[in-house]
Amino acid sequence: MDGLPPMRLSHVEKAQVRIVHAARQLEEQGEITLDRGRTFDPWV
Repeated sequence: MDGLPPMRLSHVEKAQVRIVHAARQLEEQGEITLDRGRTFDPWV
């Protein structure tokens, strides 16, 4: 992201909403599992 030019906050927020929507769709399809605030326990 350091290489990207400055962006309007509204554009960033809209992109974040699209990413969250896509992630939730993938979760519904069983493609991914989302962590919803559970205790942080990394895989090693």
